[in-house]
Amino acid sequence: MNRTDGELMEAAKSGDIRSFDELIGRYTDRVYAFALRLSGESSVAEDAVQETFIKLWKNRSRYDEKRNFSSWLFAIARNATLDQMRKRRDIAFSSVFVGESEESFGEDISDESIAIPEDIDRRTMAGILEETLQSLTPDQRAIVLLHDIERMTFDEAGKALGKPLNTVKSHYRRAIIALRRKLADRGLM
Repeated sequence: MNRTDGELMEAAKSGDIRSFDELIGRYTDRVYAFALRLSGESSVAEDAVQETFIKLWKNRSRYDEKRNFSSWLFAIARNATLDQMRKRRDIAFSSVFVGESEESFGEDISDESIAIPEDIDRRTMAGILEETLQSLTPDQRAIVLLHDIERMTFDEAGKALGKPLNTVKSHYRRAIIALRRKLADRGLM
């Protein structure tokens, strides 16, 4: 019988290493992909994955079964990734806001697809999107990755990032606007 993530984490809280190993097996690739996209560097992502699971094990007693496990895990992964980035680079992590009019922002965010010219192959487009994604602030990148790749709701992403729902929505909206602008600058929209 397949146990849920929460059940596995509850068993791990009691010291069940096999349950913890199963969680590692379920999430290693996803955490690595998240950390890689957040940092843009494979060495940072590799170290962040290790740090994430070390912190998860050390803090397993703090897990609350009422909480969504993946939100908790990706909060740890985000922090581990940012810590690794700070160790490797001397950069200021400050929010960069796109200059735009402050129009109302409703509950729903339209998910308009990006029009891609037919003459651009998938690998080229993937590289361009990855490069464009790296131009976002770490918070914006994390929200886009959690929402669009990990399929978390804005509420779940907010809990993972420790940010209020409206802040998450605002960062997401600004990220999408910035991505569209950068893609338009390249003639891809």
